[in-house]
Amino acid sequence: MGFLGLWRTFNKKTLLGAWIVALAASVSIHADEVNYSKDIEPFLRRNCLACHHSKKPEGGLSLESPGEFTKGGDSGPLVIAGNASESLLVQRVMGTTDSIMPPEGNAVAASHLNSDQVEILSRWINAGARFDPVTDSKERMLRGSSSDAELNSSVKFSYGMGVIAKKNIVVFSRGNDLYMDWTAKGSNPQLLLANAHGGLIHTMIVSPDGSWLATSSHDELVVWGIEFSQFDADEDSIPKIVLREKLTPASFEKDGFRWTEDRISSLAASSDGRLLAIGSGQPSRSGTVSVLEVDSPKAAIRMLLPEIHTDSVSSLAFSPDGRTLATGSADKMIKLIRIESNDGATENFEIIATSSTSRVVKNFEGHTGYVLGLDWNRDGSRLASVGADGTLRIWDINLGESSQTIAVENELSAVHFCDDHRPLIAGTSIDGYLRIFDFDRGEIVRSLAVSSEIDPQYCLSPTSNPLHVLTTGESGVVRMWNIEDGNRLMESAE
Repeated sequence: MGFLGLWRTFNKKTLLGAWIVALAASVSIHADEVNYSKDIEPFLRRNCLACHHSKKPEGGLSLESPGEFTKGGDSGPLVIAGNASESLLVQRVMGTTDSIMPPEGNAVAASHLNSDQVEILSRWINAGARFDPVTDSKERMLRGSSSDAELNSSVKFSYGMGVIAKKNIVVFSRGNDLYMDWTAKGSNPQLLLANAHGGLIHTMIVSPDGSWLATSSHDELVVWGIEFSQFDADEDSIPKIVLREKLTPASFEKDGFRWTEDRISSLAASSDGRLLAIGSGQPSRSGTVSVLEVDSPKAAIRMLLPEIHTDSVSSLAFSPDGRTLATGSADKMIKLIRIESNDGATENFEIIATSSTSRVVKNFEGHTGYVLGLDWNRDGSRLASVGADGTLRIWDINLGESSQTIAVENELSAVHFCDDHRPLIAGTSIDGYLRIFDFDRGEIVRSLAVSSEIDPQYCLSPTSNPLHVLTTGESGVVRMWNIEDGNRLMESAE
């Protein structure tokens, strides 16, 4: 019988106490051998990060950075330096308080920590829970502050992707860098911009006309221009990324109102590229939406909706005509917000902020978990949503209700209406699959594993071809798929 079998057989708290006492005697001998990035981070990333990452921090907890790790989540700090037995992290991975983590039967095949991993983790905590010292800029871990941090080059998480259709180019994030590849051939990604932010890029979007892109890390938003030389007429031309504007929480602050709240968690661009919507919020507290006009060198506030949700705003999507903004939240609600065509940018924050409830056209309720993805069909008559509850829902805008629900029992992260001539929808999942749904028949047409190993997928993007979609996620590898036959058409190198 293994270690986990033993602790389930005996009284778990008694066994834990005896085990920690015995362990403490060996800490002084072996503590120096424990290295966080080498000995601990790999198994935490494999078994914990799928649910505890910055885009959707389950329980308010993200393990992506030492700063977030140290801060802990809704239940408080994870570790008490020098005291493994009283540290919440050890108690949860052993199941001595509440349920064991990762949960039984989880959707990403994450495993319970084995006895060796628990021992290493406890030794590290008892020795002071120290993260690796910063020795070289290319080997830095992500720190809590986004202003003075850099990422280890092995961190390739991609939370953002978009297409410059006229050039057949996909732009995507890897860690805190920006890359591009050609959708016509792939396999040769080019680094466009290193260290776009000090910390991990949490959200990213490319404007529909391919003239700008926006990225965010923590509470910082940057708008970048995308420029091509007039002499670059060939299909292999590489764009130039230039800084247009860097925005912080204080950028539009006035009379106590702030355009963003805590962490930026979602972005959306209107079809004409003039408006950029930003979702943010404090987990389990409130969610704010702001809309900026970005068609000039300096962004201006178009609309500010503080506390429009009761939790972080996890997804956004403009209707095709740009008059309605759909917002999805960790509070499990979807709201349709009216965007007045004659508002114009304004500095009167108070009027905009206090009129936020009057902007809500409809409320859609039905998801039982975070709403992680939204997309409109081409004529704006339907809205698709996916979430942490593992369901795809189709909402009839005119009727104001759900017309179809398809469950997959795995957390769905992004969604896209495909060819308008067929009732097909693409959805990505943290179990590493791209699924094609037929919403008329209410069934899954096909499930495509993106890799031989589990590669949680966070991003889904259309291309100029309605039958082709792009996916990317934890590995930072971009793949293009034909939704009709399920063939993989392109894959970028790692």
